[in-house]
Amino acid sequence: MTTANINAKLVDLINLEKDRHTAPITAVKINNNLKDLQTPFDGDPKLELIDMNSSDGVKIYRRSVLFLLMTSVKKLFPDAGVIVEHSVNNGMYCKILPVKLVTPENIKKNNFANAITY
Repeated sequence: MTTANINAKLVDLINLEKDRHTAPITAVKINNNLKDLQTPFDGDPKLELIDMNSSDGVKIYRRSVLFLLMTSVKKLFPDAGVIVEHSVNNGMYCKILPVKLVTPENIKKNNFANAITY
């Protein structure tokens, strides 16, 4: 079986199971090992879909959003960095440093929506 067929099998499973989940699916456990949704697998492993109702699902989502933020900031402001200060309720408090780079003019000029590309 090719990797594409194996991944298609996981996509099929997600499509079958997504209506049973009340929150977005963010990962999968393959034989009790937490993996991302692109991880190939062989044979007939034990699969468990992880959604954002679990602490693992929330951690994965937060890290993914942080990665997008950091990548976007680095693309728009190559000399800047993102500092994660602490968590606040269900979110995180972050700073973009140096602060002088983050001005309304720079944000308009650089357009954050265009920074997120794959």
